Amino acid sequence: MLLGMIPHSIYSALSGLLRWFCQRQLVKLDRDRVTFRDTASQTAKAKLCALPVEAFIGRFLQHVLSHHFVKIRYYGFLAPGQRPRMAALRQHLSATPVHLVVT
Repeated sequence: MLLGMIPHSIYSALSGLLRWFCQRQLVKLDRDRVTFRDTASQTAKAKLCALPVEAFIGRFLQHVLSHHFVKIRYYGFLAPGQRPRMAALRQHLSATPVHLVVT
């Protein structure tokens, strides 16, 4: 696919993600392998991971959202700015006993 055929919004999202990755994660780029820093989800320890180029591209593209999709974790009550309100709400809900009447 030629770069001229990619819509500008997708191109800008890909270029930003790729720029971030190259600055922080990419360790080595060979002809057939890509080595990058990865964090193990269970231990939260950084490790080096080497993948074939095709597998790396597939793994990288899993993080690219489709057109018109937005990351919802940044909006509404899930936004980082709403954490204090959510903590207060959780505390209030856990302190208030709930009585259900079953008839």
